[in-house]
Amino acid sequence: MATGTEGAATHLTNGTTVYCWSFGSVVFDEGRWELSVAGSLVEMERRPLEVLQFLLRHAGEVVTKDELLGQVWEGRVVVEAVLTNAVGKLRKSLGDNGECIVTLPRIGYRLDARVTRRAVEPVPEASRLTLGDVVPRRSNWRLVEALARGHGGEVWRARHDKTGETRVFKFSLDGHRLSGLKREVTVGRLLEQSLGRRPDLVRVIDWDFEQAPFFVEFEDGGSSLDLRADFGSLSIEQRLALFLEACDAVAAAHGVGVLHKDLKPANLLIYGDSTSPHLRVADFGSSLLAEPERLANLGITGLGLTQTQAISPETGTPLYLAPEILAGQVSTIKSDIYALGVTLYQLLIGDFRVPLSAGWEQHIDDALLREDIADAANGDPERRLDSVTQLAERLRSLDERRQEAALEAAVRDRIRTAERKAALARARRPWVVAVMLLLLGGTVVSLFYARRAHLDAARAQAAEVTARAANDKADAINQFLIKDVVNAADPWKSGEKQLTLMEALGQAEAKIPKEFSGQPEVQAQVRMMLAEAYRSRTQWDLAKAQYDQLVALVEAHPEVDQALARQARLHEGNVLLNLGQLKEFDQIVAPVLALAEQGKIGDPRLRTMIYFYVGQRRMLANDLPGAVAMLQKAHDAAEQIEHPDPALPIRVDEVLGGMLGRNGQYDRAFPILEGVLRKSSSTFGPVHPETLNIGVLLAATYLNAGRYADAQKQLDVLLPAITKALGPSNGMFNDANALQASVWSAQGQYDKALPAYEAAFRLRKQQMGEDNPVTIGLGLDYAEDARMSGRPGQAEEILKGLEHPLGTLPREAAEPFQARLALARACVLADQGRESGARSMAESVNSTALGKVDPGGQLRDRKQRLIKQGSDPRSECAKPAPGAFHDV
Repeated sequence: MATGTEGAATHLTNGTTVYCWSFGSVVFDEGRWELSVAGSLVEMERRPLEVLQFLLRHAGEVVTKDELLGQVWEGRVVVEAVLTNAVGKLRKSLGDNGECIVTLPRIGYRLDARVTRRAVEPVPEASRLTLGDVVPRRSNWRLVEALARGHGGEVWRARHDKTGETRVFKFSLDGHRLSGLKREVTVGRLLEQSLGRRPDLVRVIDWDFEQAPFFVEFEDGGSSLDLRADFGSLSIEQRLALFLEACDAVAAAHGVGVLHKDLKPANLLIYGDSTSPHLRVADFGSSLLAEPERLANLGITGLGLTQTQAISPETGTPLYLAPEILAGQVSTIKSDIYALGVTLYQLLIGDFRVPLSAGWEQHIDDALLREDIADAANGDPERRLDSVTQLAERLRSLDERRQEAALEAAVRDRIRTAERKAALARARRPWVVAVMLLLLGGTVVSLFYARRAHLDAARAQAAEVTARAANDKADAINQFLIKDVVNAADPWKSGEKQLTLMEALGQAEAKIPKEFSGQPEVQAQVRMMLAEAYRSRTQWDLAKAQYDQLVALVEAHPEVDQALARQARLHEGNVLLNLGQLKEFDQIVAPVLALAEQGKIGDPRLRTMIYFYVGQRRMLANDLPGAVAMLQKAHDAAEQIEHPDPALPIRVDEVLGGMLGRNGQYDRAFPILEGVLRKSSSTFGPVHPETLNIGVLLAATYLNAGRYADAQKQLDVLLPAITKALGPSNGMFNDANALQASVWSAQGQYDKALPAYEAAFRLRKQQMGEDNPVTIGLGLDYAEDARMSGRPGQAEEILKGLEHPLGTLPREAAEPFQARLALARACVLADQGRESGARSMAESVNSTALGKVDPGGQLRDRKQRLIKQGSDPRSECAKPAPGAFHDV
């Protein structure tokens, strides 16, 4: 049996020879503390590797359980199951070689294999680094501060002898944890190449993995959050601002498939003074790549990455480890969110030693922050927040949420009073609570702009009216919310069949005038709630009806805040755009636009939305320069918003980039679109609908610029991603499928494109209506492909079917399409051998209108070639129509 005179790496005496061991397909290098199986590095926790090391040093011998426990877990009281678990992990990592570890029941283990060894570099002393030393192989850098030490690794701050610049060096003295350093380099390069240099991530500058001590050189990111001496002087607002910077950095990493896995205050670094502090996220040594194929795409060698990157209570910091990780499950985005939730709690109370234990809520005064912490650090990952971005959005909107909560609380009091009177609590269906929160809570963003005025008015009224009047008002609101909505949907109350939420709202809506007679401000609020409920479910006609009634109500009652009417008009404009009612949009939005242009609307968020909607309207009218001008104004207004919701500026830049591309300004369009795609991916994630939508728009712009290979590459990624995330019946999938047809058609694969065009055109008519300009544009592309595939009769039928929808559009929107249709029809006539008819049809084309969808002039050139005396229309039309913009 083994005598135990030699042990694991941490127990080897000075001068002990260090070996590289081999058996089967296994190689274990004690000097580098690296295990490889069949040529591939395998990462493992420290304890199983120390078990392997001890067995190798006593190969062929029986090693008792007590010997292993005494050497590997020296000084710790552990149960035998810990050893069994470590051996199990070791066998699993060794694969088929694991059979060489033989269990001797009730005794111990034996490594039964032919083992070879060769001497490697001796193990260094516990620490070869001292204050004032020169950094190994970096002659101008001197160690000035030890930041961390332990388990063969050290972290030091070093200063340049000449410039005084400081950097941080992370060392592996004996090869232990070397794979973690390598992973930090790999992940650091991935983050920088995918996201660019970000101030909220610590940058990797250089590394040396050739000889011990191995190290990575980082920029000096600052001091860790838990050690910052002046942290206690920071206000709650400053602490939240710092935490949001951490959230943004982690969300960006998640967006490119990187999980941190070891988030804690020690890995959050503060830099700057106490008046203007900022934060960086550091230490990706335990990180996990969810999409390792990104490395190959970026040309990065994957150092330190293995298939077994699990984190455990021994390798992570238990205080910040999610319960599912402690239970042995794999890390996910939600385990990072848990760590951030715990950190947020400690950050707010100002003590990083306090765990998130029972009763923690009493230390957080703000109810909304309690809710955010609870939802981020929920012990059940299924009930935890879905993304770091979601947590950041909630914190950024605290002020708005507090106002919403105040309104909710007031109305909830009324509801509770009514419930007690009517004894409704026992009969309410489970979904009713969600319905009432939808109606009362924060689902109506537009109410934010008018809520303060409503609250002030309510307080003033409460001070003036009698208690009887206040009770009557509360009863009236509850009659609508509980009796007219809740009971209408409850078959036990109504005696009718069970209704859906929308059916219940529809029945209750008819009772609003009676329920709120003489209370116009309350009626206006309720109608805005209903309109937003309908709009969020794309029930445009129902939403429009509520907006119309709200505007009429406010105009008839000057005492009601007029800002509410402006909000309603603007949102109704969005509804009208979706309905394709462009004339009505102009009538509704023109007065609001005039106020914005006159500088009479101070809220930059509202100005952004006005210019954004008007830009889309001008796009649909084929006024490309006008659309670009409005969208540029929307972009400028969005930059003035304090603490903006990231979705709004992303959406504005997305459409602005698309319009620049549609206008032929590709040199401006591509940087904007490619940049906003990266921003959306880092903010929302790579498969978020917004990110996917930007990808579709970028593919369309590649197509229109003639970059077919880039368009196809984009679609190869998008089509399966959209199918998986949204399903094949989603409108976005149809957009991408239509683009795929256009890419094939543009490269002469007309027969391949035709069925895709047919399916996309049919679905787009169902989803958007046959008179929608986007549907008409797709129909023209479909007809051109049918013609080029040798089917002029089918092309003529498609063009004929577009005539009636075109007649319903406003003149300025219809004329460019009519010009394209006439030019397409001229080529159909030419294909049929009717050359004189083709010339006459081409002569009828309005060149000015055609220019609005022909930024490069190719369609107008075709017209001139067709009408030129002596030309051959049939030969000209044998080529596909050039230059038409492929719409999304």
